[in-house]
Parts: sequence; structure tokens; C-alpha cells
Amino acid sequence: MNKLSLKDNISELNGSVKDYMDARVQLAKVHLLEKTSKIGTYLITSITIMVTLLFCLLLLALAFSFWYGNMVQGLLISVAFFLILAFVIYILRIRLIGNQVVRNLASIILDDEDKN
Repeated sequence: MNKLSLKDNISELNGSVKDYMDARVQLAKVHLLEKTSKIGTYLITSITIMVTLLFCLLLLALAFSFWYGNMVQGLLISVAFFLILAFVIYILRIRLIGNQVVRNLASIILDDEDKN
């Protein structure tokens, strides 16, 4: 049986520790990449859905304005609706938007730690 000297054992241990640290750094990079891609996907998807819904709401307001505009000032009613909607969203922004975004981002960031 080949016995290694203390110097050889320490040198082998040093190499193993370096390999272990390199593996941990690579694992951290992979976790960071995964979390970043999930957050990016969430944000892009959310923004796309919001823009699409706002565009649909705008088209519905224009359709209402043209339909109702013959009898009364339809565009002014649509503007008033959008001003009231903007005011309500501003008042409830933390409850409607802020908490939901924080909750979703926290679930993305903390999901792997809960599994381990």
C-alpha cells in the first residue's frame, strides 16, 4: 500500500478545497442566472399584459366615445373615466400593484431555498 507523506496529503487537500470552491462559485452563478431569467420573464410578461390590456381599454373607450358622442360629448366622458381610473390606481397603487409585485418576486427569489 502506497502511503502518502503529510506534504502530499496537504497538497491533495489544497487541490480538493480549490475544486470545491470553484464548484460552489459555479453553482452560485447558475442560481443567479436562473433567478435573473425568472425575474426578467416575469417582468416582461407583466409589462406586455398590462400594455395589451391598456390598449384594449383605450380602444373600448374610443368605441364608446364614437357611439355615445352623437348625443353627448363622448370623448369628455372617456377622459373623465380615465382620470378617475388613474386617480383610483394612484390611491390603491401599494395594495393593488406593489404588494403583488413584491410577493411574486419574493416567491421567485426564495423558491429554491425553501426546497432545500
